[in-house]
Amino acid sequence: RCGRYSSLTDLHYANNALAREVRRRKLTAAVVQRHGWTTFGYVTPAGVMVRSLQEAIMANLLTAAGIGFDYDLPVPGQQVPQGGKPVRYDFRIPSPRGPIYIECLQQPAGRRTCDRHREYGTQWEHKARIYAELHLDLLTCCMEDFPQLVTAPREVAFAQHVAQQLAARGYDLAVPTRAVLMANSK
Repeated sequence: RCGRYSSLTDLHYANNALAREVRRRKLTAAVVQRHGWTTFGYVTPAGVMVRSLQEAIMANLLTAAGIGFDYDLPVPGQQVPQGGKPVRYDFRIPSPRGPIYIECLQQPAGRRTCDRHREYGTQWEHKARIYAELHLDLLTCCMEDFPQLVTAPREVAFAQHVAQQLAARGYDLAVPTRAVLMANSK
């Protein structure tokens, strides 16, 4: 047991050193199960717990390419107002020119059809401002931008798009099969 935390996110905020140790020792799934936390919907074959299918695909893509990453931690260098919560990134990967931050958007930019989407858009705009103010290298992607294609499933098209964006930043990675990208347990 890790103490009286309500979720893995709460553990990250309250005791980041312990949260890092849990991840380093690959105990995340066991800790979440022991505490009964359910904030993450997917677990990749590598044991990475993520919130969405496209984050699972991203984690599987990076893992298959042998690229180490951090997931769901506060963006470093941001000014957090007293009593506020820090903005958190989806993925951060190393690069010789500095880390690359990857955000998996829930909806394409500009598509706000209901109050939930408007709220998400407002939160994303705040997050984007922080990345810009801190001059961080940001890669954004949204699987909804990729319709089901005759030549490739949208999950593969999404991964190919991410691979192209990372190639422009110095990474050379092959996109694995759809089965590898989609491997997870819910």
